[in-house]
Amino acid sequence: MIMVDTDIRFLRCPTLDSLRHALHVYQEKYRHPTRPRLECSDLYALFPEGLPSPAKKQWPDTWPYSERSGVYLIFSRTGKLLYVGKAWAIGSRLSTYFQYDSPRRESRTCKIVHDWRGDEQPFYVATVAVPTDSIFEAAALEEFLIGELKPSENKTRLREVVAS
Repeated sequence: MIMVDTDIRFLRCPTLDSLRHALHVYQEKYRHPTRPRLECSDLYALFPEGLPSPAKKQWPDTWPYSERSGVYLIFSRTGKLLYVGKAWAIGSRLSTYFQYDSPRRESRTCKIVHDWRGDEQPFYVATVAVPTDSIFEAAALEEFLIGELKPSENKTRLREVVAS
């Protein structure tokens, strides 16, 4: 467990521990013990400027497991899980949400492209890569994590689809 003294309460938030626990349950319950393990990244900070951060990587570093299939989890500054999604290429998918704030990449600042409707905005990302020989597993893992962790934006999207 990461324990760093910062003004960000994220480290004391159970969200990352909940993610690791959910991955453990998924692996024990649904995966054969001889299968390669799922690979979970550390946190990636989208807006690291001027703030102490628990993230080991930050914008504009390469996305964790960017070329791999798997799921991505988007967190708020306080550690609230906002969204879980799947991707065949994690980096390409995340780049549809987050991009440079100028076309020529003069500024190295991250820009949120996706319209977030909730009270909290994306601040951190974590990724989970599935084994390269079972990319189809990303869909099952996404569904499991949504059911277990109940991210706020996934629930919002579901209500919008049901209402229309």
